[in-house]
Amino acid sequence: MKYTLLLTLCIALNAPAFCQNSDKKLSLVTDTAAGIKFNHENTWEELLQKAKKENKLIYVDAFTTWCGPCKWMNSNVFNTKEVGDVFNANFITFKAQIDTGKNDNEYIQSHYTDYKNIAAKYNVKAYPTHLFINGDGELVHKALGALPAEIFIGLSKDALNPDKQFGTLKKKFEAGDHNPELLFKLTSAAAGAYETELASQALDLYIPTQKNFFTKENIELLFSITPSTEGKNFELIKKNTKQINSIMGTNKAEEKIRDIILSNIVYPELYGNAANPDFNKIHAAVEKAMDKKYADEMTEFMKIKGLSAKKDWAGLEKSVSAYTKKYGTKNLSSNDLNEFAWNVFENVDDKIVLQKALQWSLLSVEKNSYAANNDTVANLYFKLGEKDKAIEYGQKALDMVKKEGGNVADYEKALEMFNGK
Repeated sequence: MKYTLLLTLCIALNAPAFCQNSDKKLSLVTDTAAGIKFNHENTWEELLQKAKKENKLIYVDAFTTWCGPCKWMNSNVFNTKEVGDVFNANFITFKAQIDTGKNDNEYIQSHYTDYKNIAAKYNVKAYPTHLFINGDGELVHKALGALPAEIFIGLSKDALNPDKQFGTLKKKFEAGDHNPELLFKLTSAAAGAYETELASQALDLYIPTQKNFFTKENIELLFSITPSTEGKNFELIKKNTKQINSIMGTNKAEEKIRDIILSNIVYPELYGNAANPDFNKIHAAVEKAMDKKYADEMTEFMKIKGLSAKKDWAGLEKSVSAYTKKYGTKNLSSNDLNEFAWNVFENVDDKIVLQKALQWSLLSVEKNSYAANNDTVANLYFKLGEKDKAIEYGQKALDMVKKEGGNVADYEKALEMFNGK
């Protein structure tokens, strides 16, 4: 199974080409019997009055109809009983559709101004954005991305905790409170809210307060607020890879550097210009951030991604094999390998190519085992006629997705097929 959360949020600059994972548009009305009961009756001003009267926060799901991670939240989180129980009891809930479209119904059209004002006032630039607003219209807490149910419930608890609320920490900071504890918490909260300038500002003040900045907690903080190759935070990681790896584990600094380069330089060009990506442009930008050798390897890797986009599966198998022969598998993430393997599984019947894909998939699990890549292994074994192995990995995948709090339907269906039911 392709890893659903590879892109956990959609950046407005690159949308919708970069973020859309389905032709199906997201509907504003997504309530189920068990899930969150979003308000579809009141205006924004009426909701603010209601929040003040009931002394509750308003939870706002700021989304767009083309956003893949937004769709994932609807299908896997908002509709679950555990999430519905928490949010229906503790919050007034509201959906804000930030984009517009010709199929928008009368209710959505009547709220266009509300949605536009929410996006502007609370600096909504990526999707989904989770906002928690008090009855005075003040931002109390904010976070981004497709969040599994357990983490999403944890977010709601943070929104009710003044010690973790982004808005509360920001107010204290702006009032002049620059003690190290607050700076650490604000940096973390601002990173989660995609308020990168504020996060960097707080970190700049925090670092000099530390006798030894390189602790596990501080490195995790640094990783969380470094979305770009521009600026001092990226350089701090580059210049201290050995020290970081000694604390975080083998190649963790290099993995973070690669993630930043992919999300900041490579993917916007590759997926924003999918028909004809400019690999020379990618090479030049990566070389500027790192060096020529790194740019050479990265460009070859991205050409493999380009073959996936063009659905050239025979070319994909040859290119992955050539790449791994030249560069090894060190720089291929678990997600990369799983994506390559799943694409082959879905589109190829040649058993030799399928065996190659199985090797990639097993290596993906070896690097980082999660539900989706175990499911890929299971499906490849089944397609290759190894039923017992398919059942073994299919059961692992199902057990994992249950533990993760995800949607089990596809995994259960696959396991039934492996068992011949």
